[in-house]
Amino acid sequence: MATLKAAVTARYSNTYLVQLTNPDTQGAESPDEARLDLAVSDAEREFEMRTATIFDPDNTDHLYAGVEGVIYYLKKRMGVTGEALTSEEDKWRELLRSVAMTQGKNRSIVGTSSNLTIEKRGANSSQPVTQKFSPRKTSGYRISPPRG
Repeated sequence: MATLKAAVTARYSNTYLVQLTNPDTQGAESPDEARLDLAVSDAEREFEMRTATIFDPDNTDHLYAGVEGVIYYLKKRMGVTGEALTSEEDKWRELLRSVAMTQGKNRSIVGTSSNLTIEKRGANSSQPVTQKFSPRKTSGYRISPPRG
């Protein structure tokens, strides 16, 4: 897919998109392109704000979430309220959280720059020996955080 708009039009029928984009026009035969473009733009913008990553239509996770976002915005602007809109919003926000946690720039990356001190059990000396951490070499040792 080249764009989010193309993905939306490929996944949903023309009739459904006509209903979502023309809520106040009887007898419309094609989707309102201006409303569809605005929903696409808003979904991409919110995607980027909430996930801290640039929307990439070639990324299937981005595209999947983006399509749901466009439908959410179209329903919201159509005047859908209550549980129907809340369920769409919850689905959209959960997809955004998932992308943010796996691909966003603000995700937590576990790591440390601390040196570990390793003391041999039963050693007479309380002087810590600083070594690089290796799970294979720590058998029989007690690992303590650095002092100081």
